[in-house]
Amino acid sequence: MKLQEILKARGITDEQLKEVQEQDIPAAAESFQRIMDIYYLLKVTADMESAYWYNRVWWENDGDLLEVRRAKAVAASLAHSTPTILPYEKLVMNKTKHLRGAFPFP
Repeated sequence: MKLQEILKARGITDEQLKEVQEQDIPAAAESFQRIMDIYYLLKVTADMESAYWYNRVWWENDGDLLEVRRAKAVAASLAHSTPTILPYEKLVMNKTKHLRGAFPFP
């Protein structure tokens, strides 16, 4: 009954509903399918490598200016990160473990 009220409020009649047909869902694009394959294969993308080097250098530079200390820690974090090479990439050696940070814990 509620559905009929909503359809009537939108100006949709029963005759129009009878004309509606279901359509097939198109196949996913190749680029999207590659991303989904990676998503389903990932176990855990949390990586402690970056955090380890950041904190290690942060505490090694105790007493420095805060900005200098932070800059050294970020530099060490980036310098020690292991590059990821995905099989379909044309430009390799990106320094990220995620696809735009999208898959934290599938």
